Amino acid sequence: MQAPPILPAPPSLPTARDPVGGRIWGWIVLLFLMVGYILFATFKGAGAPTDQPALSPTVPGLFLDTLLNLSLFGFLFGIGAWAAHPRASDLYADRPITAINWLLGLAWSVLLRVAIAIPLALVTFVLLMLHGESGMEKVSGFRPRLENLFDLSAFADPLYALLCITWVSFVVAALREELWRAAMLGGIRAISPASWSRRQAEWLGISASSILFGLAHLTQGWPSVAMTTLIGFILGIVQVYRRSLAEAVIAHGFFDATTFATLAVLANPAILKRLGLPDDLLQQILNR
Repeated sequence: MQAPPILPAPPSLPTARDPVGGRIWGWIVLLFLMVGYILFATFKGAGAPTDQPALSPTVPGLFLDTLLNLSLFGFLFGIGAWAAHPRASDLYADRPITAINWLLGLAWSVLLRVAIAIPLALVTFVLLMLHGESGMEKVSGFRPRLENLFDLSAFADPLYALLCITWVSFVVAALREELWRAAMLGGIRAISPASWSRRQAEWLGISASSILFGLAHLTQGWPSVAMTTLIGFILGIVQVYRRSLAEAVIAHGFFDATTFATLAVLANPAILKRLGLPDDLLQQILNR
């Protein structure tokens, strides 16, 4: 009697989402460390005195302050990464960085500017309609209190401004904070219910990390919390939908660099005078 034919094995059923690499318990450790790090920054900033900036007004002091902050993050991230043992793709860091990434990162930074300019323009319009000329004074209450973080007069020093535009913007802020966001996204995806799709887990990660990211800027006031929450939300989308940590870092870096460049210009009235601004407008700019 002839043996029955061997039937091919049925195809495996698709999983609810692609699992992250590494160890689940390690991802929990990494997530715990990242949440703890950002909450520490939040409470530290909220309790800091407002009569002096958090960062040093000198070039050596600023470098040391930011290096210590970066080192603390690197230490915690290193422990968490050792425990979780993630793949590069889990942190959206598995693709080579190309010129296209730089161009798109620059474009994303412009989008970030537009994203915060639109609500600010609407708030300005409403306050001017309600309060007339006095509305401009109320508008100034919605700006981030960067003076709680920096001594703004320090930006008159070209070396201080250059350090902020390069080291602080692209390494201390962009690389550190986007690595933190990637770890949060991966950690939340790792511990989310198995019945969830990858997109559901990533949307939760984007939302949670954005809120925590915004709260970490509480030292600059609640308007800054709202703005940075929106910025964090967009940068999270960049990481998830572009699958690129690099583009988020570049976008974040250019965004901060242009902010610091603006502060450097405002700290040097001679530059503004060369632009041919009227004296009354120049005085209004300097007073704000």
